Amino acid sequence: MWGDGRPAGSGAGGAAVTVVFTNARDCFLHLPRRLVAQLHLLQNQAVEVAWGRQPVFLSWVEGRRFSDPGESVAEISRQVGRTLGLSDGGQWLESVKPMRVLPIVSGC
Repeated sequence: MWGDGRPAGSGAGGAAVTVVFTNARDCFLHLPRRLVAQLHLLQNQAVEVAWGRQPVFLSWVEGRRFSDPGESVAEISRQVGRTLGLSDGGQWLESVKPMRVLPIVSGC
């Protein structure tokens, strides 16, 4: 399952990443460009994030501070991360998946 400390799988259509706290003053999950492309994320689309508890739904932005374009690191505000019960640097998010929201259709 975990073996080398990393999750074995990332779920259907998702990706496994490690989370790092920042001093950002926002509530967004900052994702590297490679991950945004891999997940085919669209602007204004929420992501479902899970790490062994009930998933949470977050808004995301493309992070600009990633030194290695291949790294699987997500950044989040220290305050938001702690509120969610995450730990800095060593916390693996088991999956980050795009949210699918169906439009509301009114019946006639």
